Amino acid sequence: MMHPISDVTGFLSDPVKGVSTAFAFLFTISSLLHIWQCSKYKAWAYTWPLPFTSIIFTASFICREITAFRPVDNPPLSSIYGLFYTAVFLTSLTLYLCLIQLLLTQPTILSFRPVYLFPAVIFFFTFIITITSNGTATFFNQDVPDKTIRSSLALLKTSMLIQLFLNVVFIAIVAFFHHRCSSKGIFQQSGERSTKVLTITFYIFVAWIIVCNLFGTIQIFAPSDSPAWTTEAYWWVFDATPMLVCTALLHILPPAKYLQDISNRHAASATSPGGQDNDSDNRC
Repeated sequence: MMHPISDVTGFLSDPVKGVSTAFAFLFTISSLLHIWQCSKYKAWAYTWPLPFTSIIFTASFICREITAFRPVDNPPLSSIYGLFYTAVFLTSLTLYLCLIQLLLTQPTILSFRPVYLFPAVIFFFTFIITITSNGTATFFNQDVPDKTIRSSLALLKTSMLIQLFLNVVFIAIVAFFHHRCSSKGIFQQSGERSTKVLTITFYIFVAWIIVCNLFGTIQIFAPSDSPAWTTEAYWWVFDATPMLVCTALLHILPPAKYLQDISNRHAASATSPGGQDNDSDNRC
């Protein structure tokens, strides 16, 4: 028996064929590129989620394509949505880790040590992954009791709202960092081009993620018969495509490259005669 609250199969009972294969192929290529970039720029410490993100996206689209060619009464919705939601958050997680690395290069900008942000990131990572996996495992399962489905829906709503909150906090920190660097003339200093470019690209990356998270939030709060669930085109336009664009931009404008440039410049400045003193004077 189908539970009304979980009757969200909509287009997923018969999704469009072929498109998921193309997306799965692109994300497979992306995972290989991420591995290469992480190794090239020696950035595994803070970009490690990216290869896993693309692999998880690939798995989600493979499950979706299998459903398209082999429709069943109980499609693997938990796998399709659980994998996709997880991959979206892992993309955000990478930006959070890269932002902390950028803040560490300008320690005088903030009134607290950026390293203190790591525990918060780890906490939210653990919390969101846990409630998202538990929520999708039961909310999209048509064989569980209504009470369990309602609890799972609450978990997914909480996950979406927290992710949007973190996106807003991320923008606020980047905007504050941008303002302080501009007012102190850091962006105008010789060799700080990478700092400015990376700061601006953060806005671009998170904008695409917010589009995806906003749609996911609207979808999870909407009734099961709303167009957000039943019209497949909305999902491709506001969920799948934004993440593909964001992933492509992460290859074109890799944060690891700019962070490596910044670190190399600071290292060269520190080892040059009078470099440490001059660098300190420029930041004051």
